[in-house]
This record gives sequence, C-alpha cells and structure tokens, in this order.
Amino acid sequence: MVLGLSCWEVHGHAIRVRKIDDSPDFFNNELHAPKPLEANKSSFGSDIYNPNSQCKAAIESAASKFPELADCYAGGSLYFSSPNTVCSSKCYDITVKAAQIISEGCGSKLDGNTPKPLRAYGAWSNTKLAYWACNGGTDSSNSCIHAIPGAQTSFANYESAPGLPRSQLKKDVCSKCITDWASLVQGNAYMTPALYYADALDPPELLKKVVDLCLFASAVCVAGRFGSDLALTGTHRCKAAIDKANANNPKLASCIPQGSLYFTSIETVCENKCNMIISKPSQDIYDACKSENQSLSDNINSYRTWGNPSLANWACSGGNSRCFGILNDISGRIANDPSQAIPEEELCGNCSLDWLSKISGDPNNTPVLYYGKLLNPQQLYEKIKTCSR
Repeated sequence: MVLGLSCWEVHGHAIRVRKIDDSPDFFNNELHAPKPLEANKSSFGSDIYNPNSQCKAAIESAASKFPELADCYAGGSLYFSSPNTVCSSKCYDITVKAAQIISEGCGSKLDGNTPKPLRAYGAWSNTKLAYWACNGGTDSSNSCIHAIPGAQTSFANYESAPGLPRSQLKKDVCSKCITDWASLVQGNAYMTPALYYADALDPPELLKKVVDLCLFASAVCVAGRFGSDLALTGTHRCKAAIDKANANNPKLASCIPQGSLYFTSIETVCENKCNMIISKPSQDIYDACKSENQSLSDNINSYRTWGNPSLANWACSGGNSRCFGILNDISGRIANDPSQAIPEEELCGNCSLDWLSKISGDPNNTPVLYYGKLLNPQQLYEKIKTCSR
C-alpha cells in the first residue's frame, strides 16, 4: 500500500556521498565499473547471482526475443552499463522489454534488500520511470538519470557549508527532473531506474529530502486539521472556512490524519467511505480559499476536484484497483508512448466510460492527489471519447 506522506513528518538527515566526477568520460566509460558476477558476452541478465531455474529461463527468453541485447550489453549487465548505452535509440526499447521479462521471472523486488543489479531490472521495467530516466529532461541531453547523483551532491555540499542559502539549494535541486521523479516513484525510491554511475547511496533518504525541499516547502500541515496545508497563506475567510469544516465534520481528523488532502494516499481517501465525507467540506474550503493560494495550486486543486461528490464516488469505485488508479495507469502509458495501442477492453472499460460521463467535458475535473495526477488529461479524454458503450 502506498502511504500518504505527511507535511509535518518529513525531516532531513545528513547523508554520506560518493564523489561524482561529472565529466562525460566518467559516466560513459563502462570500463570503470566493477565486473558483474558470472558475466559473459552473450547473456543480458548474467549479473544476477545464482539464478534459479525460472530466472534462468527468463534470461534465456529475453536473449532469444531480443538478440540485439548482446550488442548493447557486451558485459551482460544492465546495472553496470552506461546511461548512454541504455538510453540510446538502439538499446532503449529492447532494454525495457527485456527487463520486464527478467524482472518477472527473477522476482526483482523494489526494496533495499534486493541486490542492486537484480533490482535494476525491476526498476527499468517500469515504462514511466524508464522514460523519465532517458527522455524526461528539458536540457540538451533530455535525460534525467544524472539528476539523482546531482541532487545528492547538492545536499551534501549544503550540509557541509552552513552559510549556503536554502534558496540556492532549492534552485540547484528542484529541477523538473527531480520533482517528476518524486512524483513517479510513488513513495518508493527503490523504483528509480538506477545504474552504477547514476545511483543514490540511500534512495529513501534522498526522496525524503527532495520532498521536504521541493514539495512541502510551502505546505505546513497540522495533524488532524483538514485543510491546514492552505491555512498558512490563506486569508481570514479561508481560515474560517477550514475551522468550520473541521468543527462540523469531526470524522475528517481520522479520514485525513495529516491535514493535507493533496498529500494523502488514495487508499486513505477511500477507506471507510472517507471520499464522501470529505466532498462537501472540500468544496466549501475551495470556495473560500481558491483566490488566496496560487502558490499551492496543486493543493487547492485537490479540494476543488474532490469536492465533486459524483467524481469522488467514481474515484473509489472499481474494486481493489479503483477507477482512480486504473485511469492514472492508462494516462501514464499514453503520455509516455502516444503511439502505444491500449487494448480496447482497458481503454474503454467501465471506469473510463463512467469518468467520461461525469467530468462535464473537462478532464481537469478529475480528482487529483500527489500520487495520482493524470498525465496529459486532454489527450486521454480524446482517446476515451472514441469509445462507445
């Protein structure tokens, strides 16, 4: 389960950092990397130590389906390869597809107990994050994978130089690459597509620091006080609406325990029908606070969108997967690869068609959370409009 992060419980801690030489030769020269275990020149995935029969079969299957892997990965290792290799037009697509096969067959768990070479296959099998790593940037390289060690170094420099302004740290760290990463990993930093020369020493700790610096800097939450992420910058009218909502709806404290709707998980919102409990107070808070919180646009937008009871009910319907999660998954797949053909039974399922009937022609009316925002909602809307019941 993805846990909702709390604005008030995220703190920074010192981390040790490996010195990173940012010269192109450092990142691109695979000769510097340690030799993977059992590596050979023909088998992508040979850096997985002591694979069982199912894992070996998956490695062989990937090699059979994508023989070009042998040219991309002469050493047989994904983790110890260079970003330029993985992200090249020749290797990128087959790497992601082969990683999906190997990850499934070898049980690549995305946690701190899984060896990094094995974990790499699970991370690179995620199409959204693989796209982020290789194509999510805005600079000339278009790559985001180097942003992780870059952010780690910036934090280390800041902690060793007490006089450095925090505003400068935020400027150095909070790039589009980093804020997109914090959103895409959904609270699990081990989902990050990492390579030996583009990795964090402590991924969860780095994520905490990034979220604290880049996302929570403007939002101060009070535990048990629904709407408190808007109160700091709100007017008297806004604060009065928040006070009234909490006084009239005592269940809000248990529904949204950390005080911020936007930073709450969909599991928490949907539990015990909290989605319907929060709908009316969300609308009241939005009406009172909407003109006062432009710096917290995502936060205030969550109150607007969850204030629609019909859409709040839709978001939590659809069984264990929930329509909210189903549509966000489809949206991400379309945004990452517009040419990808989504099977009709997925694209045009009940969740999609119900959504189409409830948004009043505006896909931006869809409920949003930090861990659930449609990517290119208009594009998704146009595709689903082609469906028919």
